[in-house]
Amino acid sequence: MLGSLLVLLTIFVSPAIALACGLAITGMALVASWLTFSLAGLLFDPFAPIVMGSITHFATTSFRFLVTDRERRAIRRAFGQYLSPSLLYRIEHTRDALRLGGDDRELTVMFVDVRNFTEISERLPPTAVVRFLNTLLDALSRHVTANEGTLDKFIGDSIMAFWNAPIDVADHPAKAVRAALAMRETIARLNESDAFGFGAEQTVRIGIGIHTGVACVGNMGAESRFNYSAVGDAVNTAARIETVCKTVSFDILASDDTVRSLPGWAFLDAGSLELKGKRARTRINAVVGDESVASSPDFAELRLLHGKLVEALRSRSPGSRKIIAAAKAKAAGLPAGLQDFYG
Repeated sequence: MLGSLLVLLTIFVSPAIALACGLAITGMALVASWLTFSLAGLLFDPFAPIVMGSITHFATTSFRFLVTDRERRAIRRAFGQYLSPSLLYRIEHTRDALRLGGDDRELTVMFVDVRNFTEISERLPPTAVVRFLNTLLDALSRHVTANEGTLDKFIGDSIMAFWNAPIDVADHPAKAVRAALAMRETIARLNESDAFGFGAEQTVRIGIGIHTGVACVGNMGAESRFNYSAVGDAVNTAARIETVCKTVSFDILASDDTVRSLPGWAFLDAGSLELKGKRARTRINAVVGDESVASSPDFAELRLLHGKLVEALRSRSPGSRKIIAAAKAKAAGLPAGLQDFYG
C-alpha cells in the first residue's frame, strides 16, 4: 500500500513530494522497528521494505521524466521565449491545449515601432544601436508577457505580438490595450530617466497599432526550421494601423473591431482612413486610456468637444478651428499627449 502511494504521488503530484513522503515512511519504519524490539523483544527487519521503496521511487521518477514530462519539456522549449510563465503552466497542464500546424482563431494583434529610428541609428555606432534596442525592446516586451500575450517576433526596431493563441485568453482585446498603455508609461519613464543616454536632445517615441480579427496561427516556415506565428488579414491590418500613427500624430491606435469589445474605455474617433493594400476604409480610434481615464471629468468634456469637432469637420463648418483650439486646451490635462493629435 505504501509503495502504491509513492507511485501515485510521483506520477500525479511531484517526485519531490513523493521523496519527502518516502523519507518520512523510512524514518517511521526505523523508529517502529526499534520500539518493537526494545519494548516487546520482537525483530521486524525494515531493510527490505526500505530498499524496495527506494527502487520503486527511482523507477517511477525515471518513468515520469522519460515519458510523462517529455511533452511538457518540449512545450517549454518551444514556447518559453514567447509566453509568460502563467500561460506556459496552463499549456503544460491542459490536455490538447495546443492546436499547431495552422489554426484559424480570433486574435488581437499588436505592432510596435520606434519613430525616427533611422535618424537615431545614423548618429550612433552599431554597438550603441544594439544597446539601445535591447534596452527598449526588453522593457516593452515585458508588458506583452505580463498581460498573457505571445511575443511573435522582433523585426529590427519593431515588435509583433498577439493574444488568444496558442491557448484561449479571456478578454484578449482588453489585455492587448492594457499592454499598450503600459508601454506608453514605460517609454515616458525611460525618456525621463535618460535610460538611453541621449540626453534632452533626443526623445524616443513609439507607435502602436492594434486590431482584432481572424488569423491563421501555427508553426510556419521550412521543415527544418520554423516559427510559431500568425498570418492573415488581421495581421496586415494591425501593421497598417501602426504605420498611420505618424499620419494622425498619435502613439496608440486601435481598430473598431478592438474598440467594440471595450465599452467604457477612453477612445476617440480618429476617422476612417485608407490603409495600404485595403480596399475599404478602416475606422481608427485613438487609445487615450482605460476605464479610470474614461470616467474622469476632463475626458468627459473632451469627448463632447471631440464629437462636436467631428460633426464640424464633416459639415466643413467654419467654427471647427475654434473647437480644435478648445479641444487642444482640454487635452493638456490628460496623460496621453493629445495636443499633437489636435495639431
